[in-house]
Amino acid sequence: MIFTSFSFFIFLPAVLLVYFLIPRKWRTGWLLVASLGFYLNFHPKYILVIAFSTVVSYLAGRRLETLNGQQESGARGDAAAGNGAVDGGTAAGNVVADGGETVAVRKRRTVLVLGIVIVTAVLVFFKYTNFLLGNMNKLLGLAGVDYSVQPFSLVLPVGLSYYTFQVISYIADVYHGKIHAEKNFLHYALYVSFFPKIISGPIERAGDFLGQVKECHDFNLWNAKRVRDGIVLMLWGYFQKMVIADRLAILTGQVMDHFEAYGTVELFVAMCAFYIQLFADFAGYTDIALGLAKVMGFSLQDNFHAPFFAKSIREYWTRWHISLSTWLRDYIYISLGGNRKGKARKYINIMITFLISGLWHGAGWNYAFWGVLHGAYQVVEYLIRPVVDQINAVFHTRTESFSYGFLRTVKTWLM
Repeated sequence: MIFTSFSFFIFLPAVLLVYFLIPRKWRTGWLLVASLGFYLNFHPKYILVIAFSTVVSYLAGRRLETLNGQQESGARGDAAAGNGAVDGGTAAGNVVADGGETVAVRKRRTVLVLGIVIVTAVLVFFKYTNFLLGNMNKLLGLAGVDYSVQPFSLVLPVGLSYYTFQVISYIADVYHGKIHAEKNFLHYALYVSFFPKIISGPIERAGDFLGQVKECHDFNLWNAKRVRDGIVLMLWGYFQKMVIADRLAILTGQVMDHFEAYGTVELFVAMCAFYIQLFADFAGYTDIALGLAKVMGFSLQDNFHAPFFAKSIREYWTRWHISLSTWLRDYIYISLGGNRKGKARKYINIMITFLISGLWHGAGWNYAFWGVLHGAYQVVEYLIRPVVDQINAVFHTRTESFSYGFLRTVKTWLM
């Protein structure tokens, strides 16, 4: 059941009607039931997959919350003991404090790593097993080994890439003390499975969305302006998806399916049309999700901000799929060290981050190449910036002029 299907146009009014009429205290439960029903419409057996990731991350969060509390209590106790001790007593207190802190940190890190590894393993199994097996078979063939492993008959669970990133960020944020672990399992389950965002995002952070879930009982649903704005945003999303993207798909599909019959101009036009089609399809679907959430009183993260007007690839990734790019920045790039360990390490971290971005989009070498390409674009932009600035200074280029910005935008579009 996708947003443009006939069944969704029956499902949605029924969900909203009940949501607006039931007592406030039942809203969270009803949205969770609706979200699970929406998910069951795709592949019923894969409800077990999202349930498994939800339970594992929920338990990891609760355990981390307990360990965080123990560490804070231990630190306060050690500080108090240290203040009251003298000479040898002080030294002994420090040893105990250091040892206690080491044990606590080790436990917390173990829970963090174990939780992330388990939920990531689920993603790897369903999304990358056949890709890895295929490459292994090719390597064995090149080595002259007459052996191959047959691929599995796997269907990728809907939204797996999105909700896996959500639960990873939740575990990491609890570990770092940015948020408290959610005690109410139903609230947490709704955070993971909320049906407007389950298919293609945006990738929500627990710190932003869980607070809204907790306040769901207090929403004033009969807010005419908010409901109107949500419906208008949904209609704009449907226009982008069904009028722009789906119409352009006829052109691009015809040309790309029979590319050998067309010349350079036709292929270039089809390539540009596909770029617009991709944006209209994804941004349209996102706007439907944002508008639907707004109708129900929720606010989801904006995922696009006029990416066609970006003047560099770096700026482009602050405008395109914003929830993914900020997620990769916060949980991959910064975790690798960001720009804190010198320029060479910074460039390596950019390349690793975008390689992961490419493979997140799909299990194939073309996706990996696309990710590496965008990482290389950014590294080159950093490297040549002093040269470009020097050239602009020598020729007194008016860098704030419309024409200069327009040329940079065209360059970024073509890249």
